[in-house]
Amino acid sequence: MNKENFYQSFVDNRRVKFGLQICPPTRIDLINYLRKINNAKSYLEIGCRSDKCFNKIKIKNKVGIDPERGGTLRMTSDEYFQKHNEKFDIIFIDGLHLYEQVVIDLNNSLNCLNENGFIILHDLLPTAESRAGEQPAKAKSGGWNGTTWKISWDLIDRDDVIFNIGLFDEGVGIVQKNEFIPTDSINIEPKSKNIDYKYYEKNKLDLPFYTWNELIEIYKINGEKNEVVG
Repeated sequence: MNKENFYQSFVDNRRVKFGLQICPPTRIDLINYLRKINNAKSYLEIGCRSDKCFNKIKIKNKVGIDPERGGTLRMTSDEYFQKHNEKFDIIFIDGLHLYEQVVIDLNNSLNCLNENGFIILHDLLPTAESRAGEQPAKAKSGGWNGTTWKISWDLIDRDDVIFNIGLFDEGVGIVQKNEFIPTDSINIEPKSKNIDYKYYEKNKLDLPFYTWNELIEIYKINGEKNEVVG
C-alpha cells in the first residue's frame, strides 16, 4: 500500500461521531511506548481537561497544566513556563489548539526537554476543513483540530529536530532534538501562519507520517520485542 492509500485508510477509518472512543493505537499508547525507549521518569502534559490521557500515562513524576480542570496545576502554559524550569523526559502538548500558541508551547518545551527526550503533538492530520480552523464553534460533530497542524511545515525541513507523525488518533507528532547537531537552543520560527486548508490538502503527502507498525520500527526498544497495539 502506498502513502496515499495509507492516508485514505486513516480518513476512512476515523471515528467521526463526537463522543465515540477512538480505536487504538492512540496518543496514550504512543506515549507509554516511547517512555520505555528513554526510560522516562518525568512527564509534562499541557492541556489535561478531563485527564483522559494524563491518568493513563505510566510515568511516576507527572505534571499536568490546565487553566480550567484536570492535571495538577491550574494555570496556563505561558504562566507555567514563566515560573518553572524543571526538565522532563516526555512532554505532551495538547493545550490551546491554535498555531501561534502551539509554536510558543513547543519552543518552551524544547528548552526544558531532557537529553533523549520526546515532545508529542496532537491534531496534526485534520480530515475536514470544518475541523481545521481557528473557531471550534464551526467544527462539525467529531471535535476540533484547530490550526495545530500548521506547525508541521515549520518542522519538516529543519536539521536540528527529528519530526515524524503517527497516522492515527488525529495525527500524533513526535519531536526530538537532533543530538548530532548540537546547539545551545532551538527556536521554531512561526512561518506557516498564512497557509490554509487547501494548502494542507495539496501537500499533505509531503508530511512524514507513518502507521503504528512503521513507527515502532523507527523507534525501537532495545532488547525488547516491539509492541503492537489493537
